[in-house]
Amino acid sequence: PVLAEFKRLHRDVWIDLSAITEDEEHQFIKAYLDSEPNRLSEGFQRALYDHTGGHPLFTVELLRNLQERGDLVKDEKDLWIEGPELNWSVLPARVEGVIEERIGRLKEELRETLTIASVEGEDFTSQVVAGVQQIGERMLLQMLSRELEKQHRLVRARGESKVGTNILSQFQFSHVLLQRFLYNDLGTGERRLLHGEVAVALEDLYGEEKDTIAVQLAYHYANAQEADKAIHYLQLAGDKARLAYAHQEAIDFYNRALALQKEQGYDDEAARTLMKLGLTYHSAFQFEDSHEAYEEGFALWQRASSAEPAMPLPPAPHALRLNWPPILTLDPNLPTDLFSVGVITHLFSGMVDLGPELGIIPDVARSWEVSAGGRKYIFHMRDDVRWSDGTAVTAMDFEYAWKRALDPATESPAASILYDVKGARAYHKGETSDPENVGVRALDDVTLAVELDEPTGHFLHLMSTCITYPLPQHIVEAHGTEWTDVSKIVTNGPFRLESWQMDEPMVLIRYPEYHGRFSGNLQSVELHCQKDPSVLSSQLEMYNADHLDIYGVYAMLPQVIEMARQRFAGDYVLLPALNSYFLGFNIIKQPFNDIRVRRAFVLATDREKLANVVLGGYVFPATGGVLPPGMPGHSAGIALPYDPEGARKLLAEAGYPDGRNFPTIQCLAPNPVDSIQEYLLAQWRDNLGVEIEWESIDWPEYIKRVHNISIDEEIPEICWHGWSADYPDPDSFLNEALALGMGKWQNKRFYGLLEKARGVTVQEERMKLYRQADKILVEEATVMPLHSGHWYVFIKPWVSKCPTSAITIFNWKGVILEPH
Repeated sequence: PVLAEFKRLHRDVWIDLSAITEDEEHQFIKAYLDSEPNRLSEGFQRALYDHTGGHPLFTVELLRNLQERGDLVKDEKDLWIEGPELNWSVLPARVEGVIEERIGRLKEELRETLTIASVEGEDFTSQVVAGVQQIGERMLLQMLSRELEKQHRLVRARGESKVGTNILSQFQFSHVLLQRFLYNDLGTGERRLLHGEVAVALEDLYGEEKDTIAVQLAYHYANAQEADKAIHYLQLAGDKARLAYAHQEAIDFYNRALALQKEQGYDDEAARTLMKLGLTYHSAFQFEDSHEAYEEGFALWQRASSAEPAMPLPPAPHALRLNWPPILTLDPNLPTDLFSVGVITHLFSGMVDLGPELGIIPDVARSWEVSAGGRKYIFHMRDDVRWSDGTAVTAMDFEYAWKRALDPATESPAASILYDVKGARAYHKGETSDPENVGVRALDDVTLAVELDEPTGHFLHLMSTCITYPLPQHIVEAHGTEWTDVSKIVTNGPFRLESWQMDEPMVLIRYPEYHGRFSGNLQSVELHCQKDPSVLSSQLEMYNADHLDIYGVYAMLPQVIEMARQRFAGDYVLLPALNSYFLGFNIIKQPFNDIRVRRAFVLATDREKLANVVLGGYVFPATGGVLPPGMPGHSAGIALPYDPEGARKLLAEAGYPDGRNFPTIQCLAPNPVDSIQEYLLAQWRDNLGVEIEWESIDWPEYIKRVHNISIDEEIPEICWHGWSADYPDPDSFLNEALALGMGKWQNKRFYGLLEKARGVTVQEERMKLYRQADKILVEEATVMPLHSGHWYVFIKPWVSKCPTSAITIFNWKGVILEPH
């Protein structure tokens, strides 16, 4: 019926399809294609619909044009098939004539409006067009709504959206071929200039949220022939896709960025892109493609690394001075907290390093190979890496470090990171006593072989964690637990330890024999460690007096953040983070061995109010599970709701109506969480009728107590936990974070999902398994996710460069201090 209707009306120059549904449009395309014998694919039919919108005249004319140009050809059976290339951009003459007749009736300013809009795309934004056309937004909206939409029916309104403080009015061409005609009608130079103007307008509109439209900005800047901007946004789009495990999208963006970088002769940037391209293929278990990208990347990396900078930076005017939480250990096998790791990563270097976009770049390794279907790695080391005492760093230093971490006697809290290595789990759990069964081996001084049980897509990210760093065996064995003392420690990173004394700043100085490159100009770093919460105010005064260059509020203290923001508004910086804060219930002990009690406590806690009111909106409420926003596998909206009535009902069913006969229980937390403590205690008292004992202790004591608890009965009934990702994979949270002394939770389905996920080589399937596991945590109420958020810091204007990432807070070898 649709085909018959078209045959009756096709002589009209414009056919109004407003009454025809999308299904009917698809039916027409299918019916028309079926009128001639063909073997055209479903993909071709979808593309045809995308380019014609099901418009009968456009569909027929475009098909004829494709046939005449030879884009569609006949096979040996006289059936139409797709040729080697399809060019959808060329419009048939009759289609152009129909559109030109329509467009030709417009006033000049209306055609100009549509021409600018066509550069933004089929969908466009009134503010962008108004800015480029240099007319008032209100006047433009009148033109769009009254004339172009209602009178000429060439556009249609798509509603409004809010970006930051801006409300954007969105419109769409009534047909994609209108947009294409106007765009094709532009001259090359005018098109280039308009793309640049549209890109600038979009950046201004989206402001701090412009990263969300990285793909569009990359497209516009590429067409504006502004290579540097296009590369930036293509890289950003690739990074976002890679971290979301959207591998093919990431590969496409990186390849486009790589082509521009090669055109511009940017060897260093191209090498980094090839490293990310190799990592993307690796994460997708496409090891041959990964090898090809890495081989090219290694060659470019060596060339770029050996090149001298055009102009060396002048030394920093003084040390980088910043406040810092207490440092608990400098042993790469033993850290339990992010801030000790933050120092260790500057004192030591591993095989690979983590880039600011969470990519992997060579460090001690100059190259690596992957074989046996992703089960075997060979790392080829540089031969110029030295310990700070002058001895060579060898592959044996890596083998020794890994086996020491896995030795049960070491009691390494992060040994499970190495469980993908063949035999590592069995050795760490004492099921075998022979370290030779662990699949890490020095083949010679500069070659390390690693064998895995199963392919692991994120294994190279594991190699960036400090548990995999080498150790100076000759120093560790000579001095035992005292080997990290200032007078004894030997390191191989960009900095070395100068001093670490009670009540004095920790001082790190630049290691002149460091094998890598400094992109910054620091000669030293001073860490003013926070002994207790009261130090924060005095350190804020140090910042006010210019005695600190960076002031960080690393505990969730909204009143401190707000006070600092009022005084230093221009210095305020939000740093990205992949973290999650939650309460863990000890399910071995009463009363939390009863799921009804656990769920009652969760239902009785309004976590949106906690985040948005109590914590001043500085954090994101936990509306999902343990996996935070930004982490692959995160599931928004799965959290148990705030339901006080349901909570009271569950508690009564468990034998504690209105909190009567509820046992005395304890909640353990670090200082300072005063506002959180008061709020949670009030919630549980008001909604459940229970009183909880809350014990707050200093951070160092809290870490030691939580991680040194040997038996479940010693674990408090409720314990506060915070976790920051060691690597950008949900395994870092669901395997590592939940080993934090919450009692032996024996949920076979949960651990079965985690174990299954370790062996799945399709990342989309892995993420489904992790989402299922995260939901079990929520449903079983084993933990109560509270919030996640950023790091809140204040940075002086003379700190002109300060690289950060969502995993490593700062990269000091990239910091630049200007004279001031």
